[in-house]
Amino acid sequence: MATKLTYGVLPRPKSIAVITAKLENPLVTKVRDLIDYASSTWREDLIRDTFISYDAELILSLPLCDQWPHDKLIWHYTATAVFSVKSAYHLIVREWDSGGGESSSQDTQL
Repeated sequence: MATKLTYGVLPRPKSIAVITAKLENPLVTKVRDLIDYASSTWREDLIRDTFISYDAELILSLPLCDQWPHDKLIWHYTATAVFSVKSAYHLIVREWDSGGGESSSQDTQL
């Protein structure tokens, strides 16, 4: 079973999820597990050990801030970043229409 980043978003066309992890890593369940907060840097060894090189490079290329705000959930499919049943419905309809009937997209995870 691959490690899943619960709130991870990678800058990739058509998908925001990691492609796959190399192996299951119980130490990595959230993005915050990949950050060394004392030095404000990525935990590079952990990232390279956990993810395939393509995803590891994408993660390591993301800049980190030097001040850490509190985590919050966001819904990147709306301008307000707030989830609603209506926004989920519109997402499903858009995916359905672009897939020619049945949505087979793996990027849509509700």
